[in-house]
Amino acid sequence: ATGSLIASAPNNTTIYNLAGTENIKMPSGGSYYNLTLSGGSFTKTLLGNITVTHTLTNSAILDPSSSNFSINIEGDWITNSAAATPMVSRPGSVVTFDGTSTQTIGGTSSTTFNNLTINNTDITGVNIGVATTITGALTLTDGYVNTTSTNLLTLSSAATSTSGSAISFVNGPIAKVGTTAFVFPTGNGTTWARIAIGVPSASETFTAQYFHTGYGSYPVTQVP
Repeated sequence: ATGSLIASAPNNTTIYNLAGTENIKMPSGGSYYNLTLSGGSFTKTLLGNITVTHTLTNSAILDPSSSNFSINIEGDWITNSAAATPMVSRPGSVVTFDGTSTQTIGGTSSTTFNNLTINNTDITGVNIGVATTITGALTLTDGYVNTTSTNLLTLSSAATSTSGSAISFVNGPIAKVGTTAFVFPTGNGTTWARIAIGVPSASETFTAQYFHTGYGSYPVTQVP
């Protein structure tokens, strides 16, 4: 199609639902309010960097393209795709969560990102509502990443992570796969406390979580 696509107005939802491959057109200003991709096993390919200011819902296969285009998301990321790989891994593509209120990674399907940056100015940050995997780099700039044992954040064997900071860390369990030493960017509440492992002797999956609690009180038994 030709002409300009205006998609940034509040409550505007742009839907790509062709039962076939489609290119995601660059809207005027590069911004969508809501962006919905459907079409099952068909691929929807970015034609440029985009910003989604509210919700991105993916029920197809999202491809950042071989040009490694990136996505800035200011709202929620919802994956409802039945495809085995709902998002094509592109090594130079970055998904950045840069909202100003709590954001969610959710849906009915697990989500895999290549490179994920957390830069949410609301300290509550991003809630992980489905199993989420990073295959490239996790960059923690601002805002917490809130996980649970069910909705776990996992870094694959080739994935890396910054060590976090007092304003950005994983608040909950995080897993790392592989054979390399790793520093988990963990914390709890408002306390940043990293956990490190050495080089495993074989490929393993290690899960770390920091608890900011005291040791408690215990009875003392005198030994004769």
